[in-house]
Amino acid sequence: MTLTILILTGSLNVVSITTFVIQSGFLQFVEFATSGCNLLDVILADDPLIITSVTSGPPLGNSDHVSIKFVLNVDLHPTDAFTGSNSVEYNSYNWYEADFESMKSYLGAVDWHGMLYCNPSSLSFVLYLQ
Repeated sequence: MTLTILILTGSLNVVSITTFVIQSGFLQFVEFATSGCNLLDVILADDPLIITSVTSGPPLGNSDHVSIKFVLNVDLHPTDAFTGSNSVEYNSYNWYEADFESMKSYLGAVDWHGMLYCNPSSLSFVLYLQ
């Protein structure tokens, strides 16, 4: 069995890419400005664990974009720790079929202010996990 993971990187100066990213179940790993105050450079992948440690670095040459450093988590011979099998299962989100109205209703009923702003950070994290 071959496990295929798709990773896209680059500079995206278009807003319409958002629909493609959501419909395809991609995750965006860059969470900081890459050109001035704008986030124009992205790392997209359909596996939430494949990219870690995303940081900015100095621009290359005369570029007005920062460089992006990240760790690509790849095991060339993946095995399941319990069965010893070479097949690996993982979950990916199909946002195109998500029930956004139910999510909005559920998240709208949470007292976010009371949970996050009136508690110490350690308690806020515990409440968030519940």
